[in-house]
Amino acid sequence: MFLIYFILFFIVIFFNTAIIACANIRLNGGDPTVSDGLRIASQNIGRILLWALISATIGMILQVIREKGGWIGRIVAGVFGIAWTYVTFFIIPVLIYEKKGIGSSIRRSASLFKQTWGETIIGTIGFGVVFFVLALLGIVPIILGAYLGSTTSIVAGFILAFLYWAVIGVVASATNGIYVAAMYHYATKKQLPQEFDASLIPQTIHGF
Repeated sequence: MFLIYFILFFIVIFFNTAIIACANIRLNGGDPTVSDGLRIASQNIGRILLWALISATIGMILQVIREKGGWIGRIVAGVFGIAWTYVTFFIIPVLIYEKKGIGSSIRRSASLFKQTWGETIIGTIGFGVVFFVLALLGIVPIILGAYLGSTTSIVAGFILAFLYWAVIGVVASATNGIYVAAMYHYATKKQLPQEFDASLIPQTIHGF
């Protein structure tokens, strides 16, 4: 189970690193390609492996707490999981651009989150609501397949729903990576990227 966790975390972190790298290049006025993102991720493979190992370990611990701790364990794991997510929100850009160790990177990520906690929370919740609503549309082909009644239509409905949810998941992950890069740019440079329209940014961003 731990090996599965580690492999899954490594894949997610590796491609999130590539997305964040491309977004950061674009936010700094460049014109990134997919190969640019993969190249930067590959150059930081050691850091990614170490972070995947730590993430898998934390994930396993939280899963054990959920399974063994009853409803109290689920609450504790949920609260700690949310806190850990936000404390490490900037961990990938810090690791690849500031070249700090894991401990220092976690502290640096927590510091950046503390500076931008309002923007970060509002943004992530906002994206979460949007993609949750979009994901609900995935039940439409399932309901339609069940309404038609045949085995073929039901199977087709589930397949279409699965493919739709897969696309939504990829888009949500990419959007989150871009948002992390944008917030890192703002937190470290204290200015909005040139591509951002200040009038459309939530008023929680200080100075705008």
